[in-house]
Amino acid sequence: MKYIPLHIPLFRLFITLFISCLLCYAPTMSALHTQTTPDNIAPPDSISQADTIPPPPLDVPAKVGIIIRDLSSGEDIVERNPDMPLSPASITKCLTAACCMLDGKEDMCFTTSAYIEGAVRDRQLYGNLVIMASGDPTTESRHFPSNKALHDSIAAHVSNLGIDSIRGQIIFDSSIVPESGPSTHWMTEDFKWSYGAGHYAINFRDNTVGADRAMPDPPGNFYDALCGALESRGVYILDEEIDIAGKPTLIYSRRSPKGSEIMRSMMVRSDNMFAEGMLRSLSPGGNTDEAVTREKKLLASSGLNLSTPMAIYDGSGLARDNRLTPRFMSDLLAMMAKSPYAGNYIKLFPAAGEEGTVRRLLKDTPLAGRLVLKSGSMRGVQCYAGYKLDEHGAPSHVVVIMVNGFSCPRKEVVASAEQMLLDTFIAKDK
Repeated sequence: MKYIPLHIPLFRLFITLFISCLLCYAPTMSALHTQTTPDNIAPPDSISQADTIPPPPLDVPAKVGIIIRDLSSGEDIVERNPDMPLSPASITKCLTAACCMLDGKEDMCFTTSAYIEGAVRDRQLYGNLVIMASGDPTTESRHFPSNKALHDSIAAHVSNLGIDSIRGQIIFDSSIVPESGPSTHWMTEDFKWSYGAGHYAINFRDNTVGADRAMPDPPGNFYDALCGALESRGVYILDEEIDIAGKPTLIYSRRSPKGSEIMRSMMVRSDNMFAEGMLRSLSPGGNTDEAVTREKKLLASSGLNLSTPMAIYDGSGLARDNRLTPRFMSDLLAMMAKSPYAGNYIKLFPAAGEEGTVRRLLKDTPLAGRLVLKSGSMRGVQCYAGYKLDEHGAPSHVVVIMVNGFSCPRKEVVASAEQMLLDTFIAKDK
């Protein structure tokens, strides 16, 4: 293992974190829960409000893992605790996006289809209306206006068939996404908040209510909206149990935006539900564990070393027991930078100082717009992963910063990371 001596900017970061962790105390999460953000402004990080785990004892310093790798030489110009397994928080989404690209999901669309089964006689459907759900996370999403009014479109197609009553039922076929709702690896305290909105076979309006609350039953809300849309067109559900013979007939199908668009929204806004939807796309008909298994196979086939200490339980990073090392994250980012997917993958990351969850990071500094980074935060965790770009917009360096277990104000950790990056890259450029 090569050891890179600790240079002064990095030393300053560790000293700052060590002293501040001994002297400071982080704000309580109950205060963070009260914060709201306008819909047209990205939140600081979608899971920064999430954690209710007590802070570490004040005499325990933070754990810091850092790698900054020069992609042209492969040299790690800054290295600290590269093999320490740490909580990655939302930089887990970098992993999810990479595996989806490796699996060809850039042009993939989620498809939601409506079928009728049974016979139509005297304007009555003697059968059921079946909705084949695929786990589309963008249905009625405020972030994708093009995917609005699915329920209304289905109702219009039913009405256009001359049907005024459905003797049977509305049935949701969730065989493509058999496991729904918040992950069992998430804390139950998260479930009520928008960042803890689970992923379902049928998702509806970002699975949220109001500015910051999770929708308890998205499929049920979609069902109510669909019934309302049908009734507004004079079509009524009689909800009888009817024996059906014959094959169902497709009457309407809706395709989501492309996977690349969903992943870009996921990375910029740090959307946990979108991340879980993309992870599940790796294993249609399977559960989250099967999707993670598929993820690991994709990584292994790309040459990444999976023997390092690691634990992956979700696609978003909200699971507190996820663990990844800085070296693994650096190897992943370096592999993607040299892959055929490099250009499109790097475009998924928000530009520091300009957009998304890193819009304030390095703002009004020489590095604004020159670093593209995914942030990750929860209580006692602050992480960044991404790239420094050269003057042509190509990646020149991999950047991974993982800080766990701090109890000082978050802004001190962020400020120290900013200064380290400025000292590393701006001093080097001069």
